This record gives sequence, C-alpha cells and structure tokens, in this order.
Amino acid sequence: MNRPLSKLPIFCILFCGSLFAVEANPDLGIRQVHAHLIIHDRAAGIEAAEKLVEQYPNHLGVRKVHLRALTEAGEERRAFKAWKDLAEKFPEEANKLDVLELLAWGTIEKGATASSPIIRATSLLAAFFAQDSKGVSIVAKNLKDSNSLLRGVAVQLSGQMRDAQLQDEILKLIKNEQVWAVRLEVIRAIGSMKLREAKPLLLETLSKSTTTPEERAVAIEALVNLEDHADHAEIQRLASSDRAGLRLVACQVIAHLNRVEEKEILFHLSNDSNADVRCAALQTLGILRIESSQVLDKINDPDRTVGITAAWLLTLQNPAEGQRHLRRYLNDPHQETRLLAAGALVSTGKYGFPLLEEMFFQHDDLYVRMNLALGLIIQREHIPEASAALYQGLMTLNERWMENSQGIFSAIAPSRLKQNDLIPNYPEAVNQKIRLRLLEILAMNRYPNTQEAIHAFLRERNWGITGIAAAVLLTEGDEEAIEQVKKILEDPLPRIRLQAALVLALWGNDSAAIDVLKESYATADRPMKEKILEALGKIGNADAIPFLTDKLQESHQTLRLIAAAALLECLYG
Repeated sequence: MNRPLSKLPIFCILFCGSLFAVEANPDLGIRQVHAHLIIHDRAAGIEAAEKLVEQYPNHLGVRKVHLRALTEAGEERRAFKAWKDLAEKFPEEANKLDVLELLAWGTIEKGATASSPIIRATSLLAAFFAQDSKGVSIVAKNLKDSNSLLRGVAVQLSGQMRDAQLQDEILKLIKNEQVWAVRLEVIRAIGSMKLREAKPLLLETLSKSTTTPEERAVAIEALVNLEDHADHAEIQRLASSDRAGLRLVACQVIAHLNRVEEKEILFHLSNDSNADVRCAALQTLGILRIESSQVLDKINDPDRTVGITAAWLLTLQNPAEGQRHLRRYLNDPHQETRLLAAGALVSTGKYGFPLLEEMFFQHDDLYVRMNLALGLIIQREHIPEASAALYQGLMTLNERWMENSQGIFSAIAPSRLKQNDLIPNYPEAVNQKIRLRLLEILAMNRYPNTQEAIHAFLRERNWGITGIAAAVLLTEGDEEAIEQVKKILEDPLPRIRLQAALVLALWGNDSAAIDVLKESYATADRPMKEKILEALGKIGNADAIPFLTDKLQESHQTLRLIAAAALLECLYG
C-alpha cells in the first residue's frame, strides 16, 4: 500500500524534489554537475551531464558543462565529439576562449597523470608555455616527482615562473635534493627567483670540500644575484674565508655592487693561492677601473688564465704595454689560450687598438679572427672585412661551437659541451644559437652574402630547437635578419621553406610562417610535426587556432599535448 508523502523520510523528499527541479530547471542540473566535479566524482558528473544533454540538447550551458565534465575526467575523444556537437548547435560559441580552454587543458591535465615520464614531461612543458595559473600546479607537482628528469625540468621552468607556490617547493629542494644535475638547477633557480632565505644554504654549499666545481660556480652566481647590499664586514668575512668559493663570492659581490672602496681587499685577493680567485680579483679591478701597481707581477703567472687577465688589466692602464703581453698569448701554440686571449682583447674595447686590427688581418687561426671580428664590429671598425670573416667561419667551420667563458671574457670556440639530461640536444642547441647570432650580425651590417649564409644554415642544420631548449636558450632575432629569412619562404625546396618557417616562428614570432608550417604538417614525420606545432604556438596568432584545435584529435598523445599548449598560447596571445 502506498505511504503518504508526509510519512516518507525527509532525505527521500529532498532527493525526489531535486529530480523534479532538474527536469524543470537545467540551471540546477548544471550546478549539480559542478558539485560532482568539485568533489572529484567525475563519473557521476559525466552521468549527470549526459542526462542533461538528453533533456536539454539545445541549451548552451548544458553543452558546456558536459564538455567540462568530459575534459576533467580526461575523456579526450568523447570531449572532442562533445565540442563538435556544441559547434553544430552553437557555431558562434564553439571557438570562444572558455570553450577551447576546456579542450586544451583537458588534454594537458590528462598528460600530467600519464604513467610515461616522457608524456608527463611534455605535459609539463605544455603547462609552462601556456603561462596560466593552472600550469603552476602542474609544475609544482613535478617538483615532487620521483623521476629526476621531471624534477630537473620543473626546476628550470620554476626559475622563470617565480610563483610563490613554486618558491616554497624550491626552498624544500635545496635542503633535500640528492641528484647532482637537479641540485645544480635548484641553485640556479634560487638566484633567479631571488630566494634570500636560501643564502645560508648556499654559503654552506660553498664551504663544503665535497662541492664540485660546477656546483660551486652556480652557487656563486646565485649568491651574487641575491645580494642587493653588503657591508664591509660581510665582504671581509667572505674574502678571509679558507674556502676559495667564498673568496670568489667576495670579488663578485664587490663588482656587482660597484664597491670601489673595497680595493684593498681586491689587491689582497689578486695574490690569492687560488688561480680562479686571482683572476676574479684582477677582473674586478678592471671593471671598477682601479689601477694596480701589482699587475706586472701577474703577467707571467704560472696560470695562463691569470696571465691573460693581468695583460687585459694592464692594457686598460697602459695600452701599449698591455698589448705587448696580449700579443704573446694570441700567438700561443694552444688554441684554447689563443681564444681566451682574443676574448680578453675584445673586452678591452678601444684600448685594444691597434693590436686588435693587426691580429685580425694577420692571424691564421680562423676562430681567433672571428672573435676579433666581433670586437671590430662592436667598435664599428672594418665592418666589411669583419663581416667577411664571420661569413667564412659560418661557411667553412662545420663543427659545433660553444662560448668559452672566463668571467667577463668570452670567445667562440670548438664545442666541448656534453649532453645535458635536462636540455635535449644541448650541444647542438648552443651551436645553433651562436650561429644564429652571427647570421643576425651579418644581416644587421647588410653583408652582401647574408642570404647565402642563411640558406646554407637552413640546408645543413636540422633546425628546430624543441621544448626546454627553446625556453632556456633562444633569443629574438633582429628585424633585418628576420626579413632575410622571410625571403626564403619562397624557396622551391619544401625542406628549406619549412626550416625557414621554423626559424621565423621560434626566432621572430613572425606570422608570415604560418601558411608554410600548416602546409608542411601533413607530410612531416612525427618529430617534425612536434616542431611545427611548437612553432605555431610560439607565433601565437589567432589564424592558427582552427588548425591547432583539429590537431587535438591526433592519434599520438605527444602531438595532442603540444597542440594543446600551442592552442593556449594562441588563445592567450
């Protein structure tokens, strides 16, 4: 026998009432779906949303909440079908920011939970390039991942994002991280994020006898980045330390803060037992333009780097005498010494003439001539001849290059770089960055054969620095250089057109590359498809949105992730 409604338990009355309300009010049903999603009951959320779609197929809010339920559950295929259904009913709404955001973030968030570290790494990069608050939580999660590669990449990206949540995680890592490569990146991030709370830990790192040279170098750099002020007593404590790393910090802090009044400390450190400290002290004396009568004593230092640095400082004080000693090092039988001397000579600026001119025209080492050519161009001297030397190097020196640095001295040199687990193709990425810089210089100086040099670069180099390498290494190109590359978009060879389009996209964010990139996609292999999608995201133009949305259907998850990141870059751009 039926019981009266008044006799039913109160929860039954409320439940039945809510069902009747859903039938009469889709907005209440939408709120119920959101409630399921808030408590992460995604299966129930999808079920409720699908019932709403059956009842209200022409309701925009219902279609959107259905799409949200599917994307939050990681149901990529079903979500894309739901988006198509929405587009059919509401074509003007389907490509709005909030709708496409749902699709893209659904793909990225699903990738962030994948079992494959490679997929999770791709999702991490996608979250970073999207530059959205949602991405911060994904990066923070990867800072705690058990996979050291993922932690390392997350640390590198954190240093560029600087969110408070990420800062807290970095401070935890400096205390606990055991993997050496990741620890290096943590120290770098501390400097770039200005985490002064970590200063005692950095000082402790420099004090340990077990600290590696690489770790010591990045710790010094991080400490200098943290210092906005330091009193005499603190600098004196660093300079008097029995740890060479802390004495190096003293030199760099004095230079960083322009503390000319600390010259006596520098004079003392220029006689230090450690060669790196002697070099740093001499360079700081030169940076601050403090004359030193002790410099002559260091010209013949048993360490060649100290001798070159002393010759550089003497050149600033007495050009003729200093150049006489630099000439000897420029003619040293060891190429590494010659190149360091070339970098030092370039760093003297106008004080390096006439030796800079003489050695440029007479030296038989093309690497030396290229570095001296850069010095001539900086001083706006012999630009045609200097440009010709850079062109010769680009066309004939096919080995990889790197920047060989010693403090403020830097020189292009044959690469000795090793692979970096945290930056794919690291030696080649650095090589391409240097070559692009030289091509840019040729274009700026309107060197007649610039077009030929760019064409050779695109033909011989498999261009397309991906992911973290692009984020860390790549800088924008000069407008004149970009115009030179644009001309190659009309090249008859498809591969050359594509390479030019990739350079334009990653180097110049130029929308002129969009059509070539889209046309090349269908016939490209998967690694090249990844580069094309990344390039479209780098351009960030709305014209690429339909193309990228379509690529969310790709069969390979990595391609879907990169397409999602690129789509967000275009939406937010």
